[in-house]
Amino acid sequence: GNMEIVYKKLSELIPYENNPRKNDGAVDAVAASIKEFGWKVPVVIDKDGVIVAGHTRYKAAQKLGIRVPEELSVIGVDNVEASRMAVEHLIGKGHRKIALVGGFRDHSDTVAQRYQGCMEAFREHGLDFDAEQDYEAVRFSFAGGYQGAKNLLDRGRDFTAIFAMSDVMAIGAIRALRDAGK
Repeated sequence: GNMEIVYKKLSELIPYENNPRKNDGAVDAVAASIKEFGWKVPVVIDKDGVIVAGHTRYKAAQKLGIRVPEELSVIGVDNVEASRMAVEHLIGKGHRKIALVGGFRDHSDTVAQRYQGCMEAFREHGLDFDAEQDYEAVRFSFAGGYQGAKNLLDRGRDFTAIFAMSDVMAIGAIRALRDAGK
């Protein structure tokens, strides 16, 4: 499968150095929650141990030190396979013209891997993809997703689906489509 729960020591996790979110303000609240309720939500890492989601929990765990269990549950994600499966799902629903809203491929291995998975799905199904016209590189944020979808619409691109590389981008893209009456 493309996801599995594994147990890692805090020292084995690698923070993603280009993490766009500055979440230091939330660390104390998250640490208090972990102290009170325990370690409930796993951190998501890629196959190299780099954190994909859960930087705040990671920082909170560091702050708590020995009061955190020796091994933490983490979910390992294969970015290539996960994005390939997501695009396969859209293709399975009948979509042939799929636009992408993602990050900057040259700045992030995660983005490059998710893009690769999308390209594999397109190739497997013989679908053309014009990266110049149908890929919007934006920040991993609601505003980024909104702007990416708006740019695609403003260019008059004839797509029936958008694959967004993160949930927060997807929410922004959905809002842009709604605002445009789509």
